[in-house]
Amino acid sequence: MLERFLPRTEFDSYEDFKKNYRLCCPADFNFATHVVDAWAESEPDKRALEWCDDYGHSLTLTFREVSTLSRRAAQWLLARGVKKGDRVMCLLKRRWEYWITAVALHRIGAVIIPASYQLTAKDIAYRVDAAGVRFLIALQDDWIVAQCEAALEKCGKSLTGKALVNCPEGRPGWLDYSAALERGPSGFVADASLTAQDLMLIYFTSGTSGMPKMVCHNYAYPLGHIVTACYWQQVQNGGLHLTGVDSGWAKFGWGCIYGQWIGGSAILGYEVDHKFDAKRMIEVIREKRPTTLCVPGTVYRFMMREGLTAEDFSSVTHCCTAGEPLSPELTREFAEITGLTIHEGYGQSEGSVLVANFGWFQPRPGSMGKPSPLYDIALVGEDGRPVAPGDEGELVVRGLDKYYPEGLLRGYWVGDRLVPAEDENHIYHTGDMMWMDEDGYYWFIGRNDDIIKCSAYRIGPFEIESVLLTHPAVHECAITGAPDPMRGQVVKATIVLEKGYEPSERLTKELQNYVKRMTAPYKYPRVVEYVEHLEKTTSGKIIRNHLRKASEDAYRASQEGSRAAEKPVIRPAAAGDAVALLTFLGTIGGVNSFLSYGAQAVGGSGHSGEEIIRSCTRGSDRLLIAEVEGQIVGAADLRAGHRPPIAHTAEIGLSVLRQYSSRGIGRALLEYLIADARRGGRLQVLSVTVSATDTAAASLCRRFGFTQIGCYPKFFHVDGKYQDGLIMNLYL
Repeated sequence: MLERFLPRTEFDSYEDFKKNYRLCCPADFNFATHVVDAWAESEPDKRALEWCDDYGHSLTLTFREVSTLSRRAAQWLLARGVKKGDRVMCLLKRRWEYWITAVALHRIGAVIIPASYQLTAKDIAYRVDAAGVRFLIALQDDWIVAQCEAALEKCGKSLTGKALVNCPEGRPGWLDYSAALERGPSGFVADASLTAQDLMLIYFTSGTSGMPKMVCHNYAYPLGHIVTACYWQQVQNGGLHLTGVDSGWAKFGWGCIYGQWIGGSAILGYEVDHKFDAKRMIEVIREKRPTTLCVPGTVYRFMMREGLTAEDFSSVTHCCTAGEPLSPELTREFAEITGLTIHEGYGQSEGSVLVANFGWFQPRPGSMGKPSPLYDIALVGEDGRPVAPGDEGELVVRGLDKYYPEGLLRGYWVGDRLVPAEDENHIYHTGDMMWMDEDGYYWFIGRNDDIIKCSAYRIGPFEIESVLLTHPAVHECAITGAPDPMRGQVVKATIVLEKGYEPSERLTKELQNYVKRMTAPYKYPRVVEYVEHLEKTTSGKIIRNHLRKASEDAYRASQEGSRAAEKPVIRPAAAGDAVALLTFLGTIGGVNSFLSYGAQAVGGSGHSGEEIIRSCTRGSDRLLIAEVEGQIVGAADLRAGHRPPIAHTAEIGLSVLRQYSSRGIGRALLEYLIADARRGGRLQVLSVTVSATDTAAASLCRRFGFTQIGCYPKFFHVDGKYQDGLIMNLYL
């Protein structure tokens, strides 16, 4: 089969592959006829699909059976008015009927729109109206049917019909799709007018700065996945491939149908019950014996926690992952258990695999690998020029005026037309930031927009924010990703409450459940933080990268703190600390990056250790030190006003050695000073000045109740650069 589309299928090295890979796309290419029917004719009994679920049901389909069933389905859909160009939405989870339906729609020329079974009525209504859906095919599932019916009460003027799968008792208003597959004519082959340039498939993106976009792929799209399946996943002709994903996501197109069938591999379609069970996944792998596998890093982690053994994976010859960053530690541990290396890959709903660990070179744990030969890929800076190895750049696809790769989207559907995805220079921008090492390996940094990659899900903030903002307690909110050891990231909501509401565990749970009810449950915020205000740009946009950095800094601090061999000792400074304190202040100059900078942050104007200690311990003044194994690694002072008009106020200065900045020392020093000031009773206002670039320090102060009251322009001068100082007060 591959020889029909590739002049050359074998390559000696990655360099040979990159230079000489060529793809030939027939002008009338149709996956249904050129692949499914071709296999049905040449090898009619060749296994195409091995399907099972968590209830003991199983089914094996050959290419001949897929060909016949899809023709029957196509003829039935045509009789119900579905025609070339119509949009058909499918909510079928991982039912075997999805494969039949997709091929049937490709025969007709109708545009398939896969949709996740976790979508709510609001999500479905938006998609139906935005795409102008004409026909809906859904699985008989209480949740799915309820959401569909609720959605169609408010929208769906374009809809001409809807059908249910696996509903033998029938349901008013729905057609019986399963019955149509059991009997009926199957003479229709395909619309003869179709070409490779016709629209075949629409994926809805996760949505970042707005509602989800419609990614449009044409009939050449499946050929783009030859690289995905045959050279990255390394599926085998006559083998069995498992990619664990719901049919509503683009990853299904990557790993469950197109490239795999072109490569001659059968698909292991395992329909998971509503909740993923790692133990059950291991049982399925042992029983069905796939030869190749591609699952998210989270699934590998969960299976290892369940006691995965080499015997469980004895049939597997090649493992892949994509959709979320993969830690080097997980890769190494998995290899120790199974003897297999996980080959990471990278791509988007907008295309096939863009960067991957191909078979000609040794993967480097944590790296996504090297570029696919199908695309002219580069990393570019803000000026659009390629960056040097080691420098951060955005991954782009260039030269689209010279060659438009099969597999890359043809544009986004907006309103009533297709809007090209390339810019005026014929470049497609992925929006993902990476760097390349000297050997050509690519390393993922993060997205330059606000996508959240939680397990295998890509979650945009806009839909969650739009839901939260309908709750009466929420005044403003921002959704960002927060680091998580199991999922890579989790959804975090930073919320400003309306007047009359106070933060509480009860309110947090209420908001989480509210999001679960109003949108897909996997999108709910697992972390909720309440703040008094959200930092914004001058144009009023929330500065999300500051929120993300604060979460990352806090996570890093908690991780390193948990590994600390000895907890720091926080205590008042004593006369005997004079020499050690002066040594600390001499060391801290220029390297501290906490509440304020250098030795000036602590100690007033004293020139000796004794003078500093005396000047900072009179009246309401306090001087604290933090010790680790007898070494002073942090210090903080509280200096009160000594004249009556300002005697109720005090300023806090704090410095921590940079190598100890993630051990929670700053938090402990600040907590001690605040508690001491409250006990004294004389002080009413505490003030700190925080660098405007130090979001972790500002976030910490806000957690203690500090609020920003102003800003000192160019207050700090660090490493040759001026930084503004945020003035923050705590009213006791």
